[in-house]
Amino acid sequence: MLNDVVNADFTAAGTAEAVLSHADRFVNVRDVDGSYLLSFHGNGRQRALGQTRDIYLAADAACRWVAGSRPEAIATVHPFVEFGE
Repeated sequence: MLNDVVNADFTAAGTAEAVLSHADRFVNVRDVDGSYLLSFHGNGRQRALGQTRDIYLAADAACRWVAGSRPEAIATVHPFVEFGE
């Protein structure tokens, strides 16, 4: 589905920040006191924000976004993700 080209970059140990990207989409994920803050980007713009305490839910939402899922589909599965108009 991703044509085997997904990039994941991590900052230095202890900062708990990651970026997952594919084509023109990417997600920044930051651990802030045990809560994962997500910022979804596509076509050069921020498209959504989310926050969850569950790393597995954060990872699933990020993977769905970079795989090309529509915003409405992600928000249905992960209501913590809020997409703009």
